[in-house]
Amino acid sequence: WVEAPSVPGPEDCEVEPALFTSGGVRSRFEARSVPDRDGVGRDGVSRWWFRADGPALGDPMMLAVVLDFVPMALSTVLDRPLFGSSLDNTVRVVERAPTDWVLAEFALDSVARGIAQVNARAFTSDGLLLAVGSQTCVVTDRPS
Repeated sequence: WVEAPSVPGPEDCEVEPALFTSGGVRSRFEARSVPDRDGVGRDGVSRWWFRADGPALGDPMMLAVVLDFVPMALSTVLDRPLFGSSLDNTVRVVERAPTDWVLAEFALDSVARGIAQVNARAFTSDGLLLAVGSQTCVVTDRPS
């Protein structure tokens, strides 16, 4: 039922190296931000292309990692460096398909009293819906 958004491909999007150089699982990913018509995240939605070394991104474990990048999406939508501590996180795998790039779409539904609600979707580069997810998290400023 859900169609992938019409966005520029990863080759036409800006690389975001600073977000993924701290080591750990994030260092295994390349991220590229997808601008919308009015600027990244201005519609309450943050879209990112991801590519990873290691297991294929169509693997459910890797999809769970991608859909957990909610703090990055919050920072984009709210236009300031934020950190999120997950209170709950649900990922539902729809399809399994190998893909080099995954398009992740994060929709910020609400932020109130320091709690954010975010819904997410992951698509292959040719538009197949791989997974849907949701997360509730505590939002704080990212430490300097």
